Parts: sequence; C-alpha cells; structure tokens
Amino acid sequence: MLQGTIFSLMVPPKLQKAVETGIPPTTKPDDPFLKLSPGVQFDYMTEADVDAKGRVKYQWRGKGTSRRKHFLHSRLATFKLGRIGFFTRTSKMSAPSFSIGAGPPDVEGTCLPAELYRQRKAYDTALLQGDVSQHPPDVKNWICAYCYAGKSNYMHRTTQYTQLGRWLWLMGMMNDSFDDSVEVVGAILEAQMMNRKVRAEFRESPNYFRIHDSGDLTLVPNTYMLWREVAALPELSHIHFWAPTRMWVFPKFSKMVRDNPPPPNLSLRPSALHLGDIAPGIPGFTAGSTAHQDDKHKQTDPIAEGLAGWVCPAYQHDGKSCQGGGGPDGQKDCRVCWDYRDLSVSYRAH
Repeated sequence: MLQGTIFSLMVPPKLQKAVETGIPPTTKPDDPFLKLSPGVQFDYMTEADVDAKGRVKYQWRGKGTSRRKHFLHSRLATFKLGRIGFFTRTSKMSAPSFSIGAGPPDVEGTCLPAELYRQRKAYDTALLQGDVSQHPPDVKNWICAYCYAGKSNYMHRTTQYTQLGRWLWLMGMMNDSFDDSVEVVGAILEAQMMNRKVRAEFRESPNYFRIHDSGDLTLVPNTYMLWREVAALPELSHIHFWAPTRMWVFPKFSKMVRDNPPPPNLSLRPSALHLGDIAPGIPGFTAGSTAHQDDKHKQTDPIAEGLAGWVCPAYQHDGKSCQGGGGPDGQKDCRVCWDYRDLSVSYRAH
C-alpha cells in the first residue's frame, strides 16, 4: 500500500533529547505518534464491520425503524484520523503496549490462528507441537470467541482504525528494511519509556511492555523476529517484554522460535486454543497461558484442575489491574506474565 507516503512518525523534540542524553524530560510532552496525511483514501474493513456470530460483513444504515444491515465488501473510504498514538495505554496491565487488529486476516486482523477450527488438518497438526489439550476443535469453547479484543472499546471503529494505521505503518517499514525497522521501533519505545511523568500519570511502569494487547505475531512480515531484535537492543535491556501468541500452532513458526530463541527479557507465552484447555507447553517458548470460566454459570479452579500454575489476580481485587494484584512471592504488584517464565498462567474470561 502507500504506507511510506501517508504516515509521518512524530517524536516530540523533548523526547528526542531525552533519548540522546538519557535524562527524562521534566515536563510532560506528547508520546510518539503517527501523523496521517489529510484526505488519504484506501480500501479497508475491520472487525467492527463484521457480525461476530455469523462472520458476515455488514454495515448498519438508516435510523429508527428503517435501520437495516447493509452487506458489503471492503470499501474505499477516507481514513479520518489525523494522528495515531504509536503505543497504547492499557489500564489493566499498568504498562504501555502495541495494539494492532484482532481477528482473522479477512477483516484486517492479525490473528492467523483465529479460525483454525475450520481447518481440521492444520488443527490436528497443531496438537503435535507440544504438551497441549488433545481433543477435536470445539467452536462453542473456541477461546477467540471470548477474547476481550473483540468486545467493548476494542469494537469501536476509531480504535480499530488506529490499530490498522499502526499495522500499515509497520508493514511499510518492514517491507522497506528490517534492520531500519528494528532501529526505529526500538528508538520509539525508548522515547515512550523516557516520558516518565506521563507514564506516572497513567500509572504505567517504564520497565514493562506488552507486545500486542490486541492482535498477534505474524510471519509475513516477520514480527516475531522484529520484536526479538528490539528486545535484545542494549538500550532496552532493562525493559521486560511479554508477548502472548497462538502462532505456535504452525510448525514453521515454532521451529523459527527454537532456532531463534527469545532474549532473557522477552516472555513468549503460547496461548491455549479453547476455554478450559491446559496452558500449552511448547518447546522453545515460555510457559503457556490459558483462560477459564469463573462466573455465575461455572466456577473453575485452574490450579486444582491442572490448567495452569498461577491464576491472574487482576480481577480478584478492586483495582482490576496487575498493579496491586500481588505476586507469587509476596510482591505488591503482579508481573508473572513478564518475569516468571516457567510459571503457566490462567486468566478469567472477561
């Protein structure tokens, strides 16, 4: 597409100086952002345009009693966002993140395994990748149907268009030069973390970062290798990275990880395929993660049932956050997903 001609990366001068000097700014400049050229048009469609149950592409038109679903294909439209924050603020994790589209590729999502249940041969191959639950695909309990990235604020078109903008920029950068992409993304992240007063204002740690609160790693472009190299940069060695992924289901991806293991500060967690599956144990990866149901309909004890070794405490206290959740060794905050690489985790479906 036209990535290089429609987006401009903007890093405020005070943040640039902070990176050069190693001294955080005393004020609160804007975080790095992408500036979009006005009037740009291109074809796009996101998960917000798709019926969640039937996977049918539609758009609501009309008002009141005349409101109807208009079925459509991807359309030429004006991308009306003037600027896009390069990273996202995720209150639950108390850490910055990089957010791109969730869902399958046909709705501009980056979750290639999202509909693996439709491909029985590929699904059966996935079950051979390591210690994973062995049973046929179950659409009712397919974990992507419970994913928070397909609900609430993530379903707003503005949210999804910003995700798409980041993805277009990243694809353009990586198509031009992998090495330059590593250098640029690393520099942007360093600038983000140096903006200490803004991080404190949003109760975010400058030492923890999540790769994808929405979306997944990809092979084309190879974003695993990108983030692996970014995490390995000497100037970012103090930052703890966490990347959950279901790309382990593809033998090519799993072999690539074994051949190119993540650096010590990158926790690469394989995610389960179904609600209530055991957390996957995949050679070369960090301990896996899964999700369980814990509501008025069903109560699950993931540890007692052998699903995982740790239950995410974020929704077990009033803050609904990693901050104040409590760690396994008495820490005030929980950072298990980042720091306890041998401890599998189960999250309450939410």
